[in-house]
Amino acid sequence: MLTTATLAHASGPLYVADPDRHIPFAWPNGVPVQVYTDLGPMGVLSNETADGLTAFAFGQWTKVPTSDFTATVVGDFARLGLPDITGANADQIVGTFNGGGIHVMYDDDGSIIRDFFGAPDGVLGIASPEWSDGATITESWVVVNGAAVDPSDTQGAGFAAVFTHEFGHSINLAHSQTNGAIAFYGDAAGPERCELPYSTPITLNDIETMYPFISPSETGEAQSTVEHPDDVASLSNLYPAAGWPGSRGTIRGRILLTDGTTPLSGINVIARNVDNPYADAVSALSGDYSQGESTTPDGSYTLNGLTPGARYVVYVDGIVQGGFSTPPSPLPGGEEFYNGAGESGHSETDDRCAYSALSAAAGSPIIADILFNVAEADDNFFAIPVGSTQPSSVSANGKVIVGGFAGQDAPSWRWTEKDGFTVLGGNGNAKVDKSGRVISGSFTGEDGIIRTGFWTGGESWKALPVRKGLVGSCDGVETSPFDLSGDGEAVVGLAYGPEGCSSPFAFRWTARRGLEDLGGLGPWTRANATNEDGRVVVGWNDLNEQYPGRIGVYWEHGRQYLMDPDVLVGEAGDVSADGSVIAGLGAPDGGAWRWDDRRGLELLGKLPVPGLPDYFNQAGASVVSDDGSVILGYSGFFMQREPFLWTRELGMVNFGDFLLKQGMFGVEQWDLGTPMAMSANGKVITGWGFGPLGVQGWAVTLKKVAVCVNPKGSKPKTKEVSFPHGMNEQLAKGALPGRCEYVLP
Repeated sequence: MLTTATLAHASGPLYVADPDRHIPFAWPNGVPVQVYTDLGPMGVLSNETADGLTAFAFGQWTKVPTSDFTATVVGDFARLGLPDITGANADQIVGTFNGGGIHVMYDDDGSIIRDFFGAPDGVLGIASPEWSDGATITESWVVVNGAAVDPSDTQGAGFAAVFTHEFGHSINLAHSQTNGAIAFYGDAAGPERCELPYSTPITLNDIETMYPFISPSETGEAQSTVEHPDDVASLSNLYPAAGWPGSRGTIRGRILLTDGTTPLSGINVIARNVDNPYADAVSALSGDYSQGESTTPDGSYTLNGLTPGARYVVYVDGIVQGGFSTPPSPLPGGEEFYNGAGESGHSETDDRCAYSALSAAAGSPIIADILFNVAEADDNFFAIPVGSTQPSSVSANGKVIVGGFAGQDAPSWRWTEKDGFTVLGGNGNAKVDKSGRVISGSFTGEDGIIRTGFWTGGESWKALPVRKGLVGSCDGVETSPFDLSGDGEAVVGLAYGPEGCSSPFAFRWTARRGLEDLGGLGPWTRANATNEDGRVVVGWNDLNEQYPGRIGVYWEHGRQYLMDPDVLVGEAGDVSADGSVIAGLGAPDGGAWRWDDRRGLELLGKLPVPGLPDYFNQAGASVVSDDGSVILGYSGFFMQREPFLWTRELGMVNFGDFLLKQGMFGVEQWDLGTPMAMSANGKVITGWGFGPLGVQGWAVTLKKVAVCVNPKGSKPKTKEVSFPHGMNEQLAKGALPGRCEYVLP
């Protein structure tokens, strides 16, 4: 369950007043902050119980010995002349000055969270400080969601962590990722796939209070108290008592790119005591006191509060989930340990799994600059530098990528090597031809109807000419484009007939013939993709009495064909340039399938998806290379997906694992999700999944790949070969995909 402030980031201040001077907002240190509480109940919690949890939670932050922060509950809202707060009158607290102090709203029925803030019901709480001039906080507000309290938790024991966490935000503390991702998501306790200098198991008591997720029934009591060094350090950095941080150990430094001079902000850095790796660990995001807003790049980090005499290992860590106001940056070379004098920025000389243990000493900071190891393979992975991006198409040379933003009717965008990222407007479904110059997509016309068109520059679109009376609309949509032919001459997709929602049909549009209904068994059809010249179109047919359900079909020479009349499969997703190879989803075994005019229908199977029952696991092919030799797609359900790569010699493999075996460690922090397109030259693959910015697009260049030849012999050797054909030739001779050091025992 998420508990979040308006903005949050790791183990530092929530908001910064002066990013160049690293000055955060804060309450006056050592001056007791007055706390006021709401008047009514909070779900199943009585007002008295909620008041007790408020006093308990502020007591946790007040009792930290290395901090001078103090807060005291001095009364309720009646003392300020305020009523019981609901979703209807929350503006009397939020954005309204009430004389200072922290104001705690008990959201009895969830209406403040839901109606006032417009947040999902699963949000447990929201909090934020407020200020006027300068860096001093003048007032804060907190809302805790009574509708989210378990009805059996009448004393709020499990929900206590939400109080403590949100009160942390009210005093300008941000989220942290030290141990929480290990406990909640099974994240590694060090750099991925490295042998660690510790092996003790994590416990619930090791989870930091300011981790952005809380499960009240499981971790609520453990996260309600403030004793973890990460929380203690965050508070003490902002509100230091005498002697802080000099009475403890400190490790500080910079996160740098491989050149050793370029700082990189937004990288999570963790120090762990090798003898007590979870209970004695501290984290920070590089640049957390500038939050990406400083005049010059800021890659600095500071880890205070370390135990004098203890030995620590330090490593860079990929953010897993949560909200962060310092924008998380992709790890250029993947996770790695600080390696002391061995830090070089090059994987050939700096083993990412090698570490130098640092002995903390009171009052004697240790400097530990970390240079990202970037192997040659890492240069071949590119993250679309904007969140919520979903690539859908790529030009022949791989230098132009187009896509849309996550969400219904969100605008399209384009990325080019020359111009970078540009928003194109419209309503998504963008496709680009091989030249990279022609882009099709959907847009909203002046009449409010969404239809298909071509991008004409800026955020302008021009509709495809359509013969009058041929189409109607359904829920404000007239036509939806799904693909653009490689030559840029044909657009295919879904249109609605004059009857509207009851009459969807697959269409193909060309300048010569206009928009035409492709026909078929019907009554419902859709075109998903087309080949190079628009001659072969693939998609689905639905609701036919003889062939019920959404079945895969293709159209050629004015006729519709089933993939195999004897073995019905689901919809076709893509087609090769010459139209001879088609692939899709919904095979009888739940897997992906491939069809060509020589072999007929082949079932490709599916990948296992960790944690997903097999009956939910469905695979689909979404990409066919121009020559039909490479197929990419996904296995999984909804957003829980694993990407696959298939060639006849390789079989179906996890695409992420394939890249890691190439030494492309930058993908470690990614769930690559769904490949969406491949350049005509077969070298660039693009898709979307979950990266440092949440839902995010990616692209991989595979001009050459590594194979391990003679893997069973006395002298196995890594060899660079072309992709895919050079790779396939070597695999047929017994080679293994990947570098020998990563594929051999």
